[in-house]
Amino acid sequence: MILKSHEQIKVKHKQSGRNAEASIINTDGKEFSLLLLSALELFPGDEIELEFFWWDNTSYIVQANVIETDANMVHVLQDRENLCRMQRRKFQRILSNAKVEFVLLPEKDPQTLQEGYIQDISRNGLRLSVKKPLEIGSKLYLMFEDAPCNETNFTVAVNGKVVRKEGKKCYGIKFDSPLPFAVE
Repeated sequence: MILKSHEQIKVKHKQSGRNAEASIINTDGKEFSLLLLSALELFPGDEIELEFFWWDNTSYIVQANVIETDANMVHVLQDRENLCRMQRRKFQRILSNAKVEFVLLPEKDPQTLQEGYIQDISRNGLRLSVKKPLEIGSKLYLMFEDAPCNETNFTVAVNGKVVRKEGKKCYGIKFDSPLPFAVE
């Protein structure tokens, strides 16, 4: 579960279409509790969608069922296993296999140049496959060309940060600022 305690979220009641603000009280595996911050009424058996934003301003939707409710507007919910989390990304991702060269910051010493491959890319970041493991939070200076979103074949140089691990040696990189060209 990627929801965290005390996180502010939006709740949409699927049957009525009404929306409300809520705060997650706690999470425990597939069940979690939330406190509604408005007068939306929920009852056991109701289906709802929870919308929240994650590290990269990506909007995530979690579908859940209400399993308990009390008079204080605290509701116990269960993540619906058969319906996976959906993502509404701010920028489209494009699959790629473009080569990327990078150095770990603060040093920009060309002798420490490392290589990797872009798995997918958007204006906000990329998924990077590397030979040597990286640490979450590491800052990088990346250089690449011929990415699918780079139509003019010039070298792109951008600063980024390792924000998550996605497998053995694959990492989510968030750019310090969006790329200046659109992903088509």
